Amino acid sequence: MTSRSYLAVIQYDGGSFAGWQRQPVNRTVQAEFEAVLERLMGRRTPATGAGRTDTGVHALGQGVSFLGGERWAVDPSELRRALNALLPREIWVQQVHLMRPGFDARRSAMARRYRYLIGTDDRAASPFRRPYEWALGRALESSALESAAAALTGEHDFRGLAAVGSGGLTEYAFAALACDLMVTPAALAYRLLQLRLIDAGACDRYKAITASKAASVVGRGAEFAQRVARASTPRPPGLLVRDTYAAYESGAATLRPYAN
Repeated sequence: MTSRSYLAVIQYDGGSFAGWQRQPVNRTVQAEFEAVLERLMGRRTPATGAGRTDTGVHALGQGVSFLGGERWAVDPSELRRALNALLPREIWVQQVHLMRPGFDARRSAMARRYRYLIGTDDRAASPFRRPYEWALGRALESSALESAAAALTGEHDFRGLAAVGSGGLTEYAFAALACDLMVTPAALAYRLLQLRLIDAGACDRYKAITASKAASVVGRGAEFAQRVARASTPRPPGLLVRDTYAAYESGAATLRPYAN
């Protein structure tokens, strides 16, 4: 049986789960998701999350990769509907995408975003808010927060946290990211340089890639290339990642933060 790589972007209310990762006894999101995949695929199907959440933590856009049958490749939206029909009500599949061979939600992720909500007003104790934020009920000490945040100011080398053997973006990965974000290669290269995710040399190489070439590299048509070429305004860093859903790159290399 031919298997294809899929990415599901899911949301879940983590209140009744002991986090994402499967555990021997406790109920987890991964276990529920894999149980439904097994019913749909007719065999045990492991699911890989872009990240792990702790007990009670919610997700607005968790990336989950898995191998599925060829039958779903024609219209991944059918797989989305099937998943939502069988998953418990706390889990909802927002999107399903057919991905390149070897795609892995965890190792292919370029970035992740986490949001912490703190309720400083007395209405934070509302039963409609309390499950989704820390009901502190009083004002935060701004001076203490500013003092702690000062340690984050400046440039930092995170290469020690990078995957072993990781390197820069491949041409395919960069072209796919430009197309997915609907920005010109030049605009994306400049933004990645600003974020210090690539060095000046890599920026120059990527800027030389045209929108037509980017579309061709990832198998998109000329009409799509024209759409990318018209999208010439660089997006702010926050739009490179939407909620906890990351943009993904080729498995041939994992992007790492660049430092001098």
